[in-house]
Amino acid sequence: AGEIGLMAALGIGEVEVSMQAVVAVLSTGDELLDDPAKAACCDLTRGQIVDCNRPMLGALVEESGATFLDMGIVMDDYEALRSSLLAALSQADIVITSGGVSRGSKDHMKSLLSELGSLHFGEMRMKPGKPTTFATVPAPGDSSRLPGRPRSVFALPGNPVSCYVTFKLMVIPALERLHGAPSGVPTFTRVDAELAGDVEMDPVRPEYHRAVARWANGRIIAESTGFQRSSRVASVAGANCLLE
Repeated sequence: AGEIGLMAALGIGEVEVSMQAVVAVLSTGDELLDDPAKAACCDLTRGQIVDCNRPMLGALVEESGATFLDMGIVMDDYEALRSSLLAALSQADIVITSGGVSRGSKDHMKSLLSELGSLHFGEMRMKPGKPTTFATVPAPGDSSRLPGRPRSVFALPGNPVSCYVTFKLMVIPALERLHGAPSGVPTFTRVDAELAGDVEMDPVRPEYHRAVARWANGRIIAESTGFQRSSRVASVAGANCLLE
């Protein structure tokens, strides 16, 4: 609002703007339940869990200034995934999926993206987020949004912490570029911090350890959010920084 007022005061009636990006999010997995209210009655013998990735990713999309398009849960079936992915591609600038990117017999995302477009990478030397996959796919012929512009697809791991970290490090910079941010400008600022306690990091892969940073006595103090397993979503709740 302040910028609008300033432009009016300067007599500027027109400016160039960037279109707000639309981000489609879908979760994959036969084991997923859509309703958090059903968590207490999950059939643990079938390995059922409530999908926490999609709500979390949707919130991250909206925090980033983009429009969240909820594409629901898709079973681990190649044709069902293909149909849902094409529907998402026709409506969104960026598509984010979670799950289906490892090496199991029902992990179809890499082969599906290779079929539909160009797979740029299918694994990263990082922790968490090793199986993260990125592809660009031509817009479907029936696209209702910016036909002709290739879509970016981020196929993120199924573990919720991996989803969170890879969204922060990869999707947010892509969204900022779509929203007009200049290239070469870091999305996040690196600063030195003093650790409040010992932190064990992976000796081989670059690790992004969730932590809480605060200003105290003239310096930044960072404290780990605790146990860092990639399935422990509590490690990102309250975190405001990543240690590397």
